[in-house]
Amino acid sequence: MFECPMEVGKSYFIRTLTMNWTGRVAKIVGTFVVLDEAAWIADSDRYSEALAGPIDRLTHTEIEPSPRPVGVNLTSVIDFVEYPFALPRVAK
Repeated sequence: MFECPMEVGKSYFIRTLTMNWTGRVAKIVGTFVVLDEAAWIADSDRYSEALAGPIDRLTHTEIEPSPRPVGVNLTSVIDFVEYPFALPRVAK
């Protein structure tokens, strides 16, 4: 059985092998976490700065919100951190 330490209902900043995501965990199915209010973070600027406040406040950050839930394969996750700020919903 695969266990995921993320919790349904909580928001996270997730770094994978090739992408960064923000989103609220809607469900965990096998090795996938499904994110509501997901956004692909194409450029997060400095990682420490991205985690210090809402990511959309940063000047050089690129954000692409998804209009639908996104499934992220947990086997590609490098790390994740709880994201206690409003999730970015506007493209930048």
